Amino acid sequence: MLLIQAVFCSSERISFRPAERSDFLNSVLREKALTEFVDHELFIDEGSVLTDKRNQLKVWQIEGALKHWEVIRTVMADEIWINY
Repeated sequence: MLLIQAVFCSSERISFRPAERSDFLNSVLREKALTEFVDHELFIDEGSVLTDKRNQLKVWQIEGALKHWEVIRTVMADEIWINY
C-alpha cells in the first residue's frame, strides 16, 4: 500500500487550484496525489495546534529520555557506566 502525505500549515486559509493534466507530468502517482488532496482535507481547531505557548515537546522529551536511560542502565554493565 502506498501512503502519500503532505501537510500545509498556515494561519491563513490556503487555497489550491484544481490540478491540470500538465501538472501530472505523465505520472499516475502525481495524478492520484494531486486529484485526491481535497478528499483528505482537514481543518484543525486552534486547541490541536502546537504553539510556543502550548508546547509539550519538552515534557515528552524528558519522559522519553528517562525511559531510554532506564532501559540502557539495564542493558549495559555497571563497568561501562563507571568508565563513561
